[in-house]
This record gives sequence, C-alpha cells and structure tokens, in this order.
Amino acid sequence: MFDSFMQERKKKQEVELEIVPILDMFTAIIFFLLISITFVQFTKHALPPSGVTTITEPQAPPPLQPKLYVTETGSRLKLILTWAGRNPGSISDTASISPIDNYPKSLGTAVQKIVQRFVTEHPSESTIQLGLGRNVHYQNFIAVMDNVNKLMPDVVLLSYAEAEAVTESLAE
Repeated sequence: MFDSFMQERKKKQEVELEIVPILDMFTAIIFFLLISITFVQFTKHALPPSGVTTITEPQAPPPLQPKLYVTETGSRLKLILTWAGRNPGSISDTASISPIDNYPKSLGTAVQKIVQRFVTEHPSESTIQLGLGRNVHYQNFIAVMDNVNKLMPDVVLLSYAEAEAVTESLAE
C-alpha cells in the first residue's frame, strides 16, 4: 500500500487547444457581421419628426359625383341625372325614340338639356358617370356619349345593373 503512494504518478496528457479552427470560425463570423451591417443601413427607415399641423383653409366640400342613368323601355328613354355633395339632387327627363322622327337628335337635345342644367349649377365639375341599362341600343349609347362629352370632358361608364336599380327605385 505504501508502495502505491510512492510510485510516480503518471502524467496526464495535456490537451492542446487547437486555435486555428476557432480563428477560422471567428473570421467567418466577423465577415458576415460586417456584411449584415451594410444591409441594415440599406433597410433602415427614418420616421419623420412629429409635428402639429393647423388647417388654414376651410374643409373642401364633398365631391358631387354626378351620375347620368339611361334606361330604355319600349319607345322611350328615361334619363335621370343624380349628384351627391352638400346639396344632393336629381333631374329626370324622357326622350322619344320612335324611328319615324330623327330620334338621335331628339335624344341628344334631351341629354344636353339635362347636363346643361347641371353644368350651369356646378361649373367646376368636369367628370360624369354614365350608367346605361341593358336594353339601350348601341346607336342610343353613341348619341348619349357624344352629347354628354360636349359639355363634360370626362365620362366614366357604370354597370347596367346600377342604372336599372336606380331607375326602378326612383320609379316607385
């Protein structure tokens, strides 16, 4: 037993730390960190400083959105012009489309009469929405478009379903 104390102990093998792979790893990490910093600069968003604004002008009036609805029933065309805004309103008229007389001309005068009344009341308005019923013939469509375009330069078409729904609701 005493001999076991006196024996030289075996030296433990010292483990050498391999630094080269660790340095390679840190080099790669530093490279990716440097690259990611430049991308962060590209994607950084700066918020404008907050401020208080005061309204010096009165609030703009709501848009009028004039809409001309044209539906055809038998030998008559029903014309309804509606608009929104502070003082909403509507104008309606009918035009005869019998083939005996020159019906594109009579249709044109009816359309011009309605649109002219609106333009005289609201001269700053330049856009009108036009909704034609499903039974309106192509020749009538062209006559309406030509006469509306003479007084209002911007014409936007609506669906036939809206035109028919509006004329039915106003007829009741």
